[in-house]
Amino acid sequence: MQGRSVRRLTAIVLATALGLAPVVAARPARAAEFGSHLQGDTVLVLAAGERVTVRLAPDGKLAIANIQAANPQDAGPPKPGSRPKNDTAPFIEAPAGTLAFTLGGDDQAGLLKVENGGALAFDYQAWIPHPGGPLEPTSVCTVLPLLAGYEQWPKRHLSRLVLDRFTPRATNSVDCPQPSGPPPAVPTP
Repeated sequence: MQGRSVRRLTAIVLATALGLAPVVAARPARAAEFGSHLQGDTVLVLAAGERVTVRLAPDGKLAIANIQAANPQDAGPPKPGSRPKNDTAPFIEAPAGTLAFTLGGDDQAGLLKVENGGALAFDYQAWIPHPGGPLEPTSVCTVLPLLAGYEQWPKRHLSRLVLDRFTPRATNSVDCPQPSGPPPAVPTP
């Protein structure tokens, strides 16, 4: 069996060297590039140090629009006085009609920044995964339209966070309930 693999590898290397094999451009898979991903079409698994932009359908289904590396400190709220008076940049950077999530923090606290570029507020539920253990429910608050929301977990270093049950709604009221119902079926690391 091992000899067959060596012969096959030798044949591939020879064919490539002689220009007989087709050239395939190496393109890493999205899952290999980033740790954040959708589980089905309603559960978002966020990895620390990544900014994930999604589109939220009226029925709560998600579609990833973009994933990129992010500074974990970008998940925190702006510092007082950190914005110059002549700065006209928007307070949120999520494109219109999208939601953007950045998970980060430091050894002092886990942080989540949620930017709502949509026309409606939305509620969602959050779960903290534990290696080989169950998902821990945690409260998060409604995110109002065209604003950013911030969540903080003191004395917690979060490498991942599971978000689900996204519900758009026409409201200006902010609620911060504990998750209800069973946690989503997501493999823990």
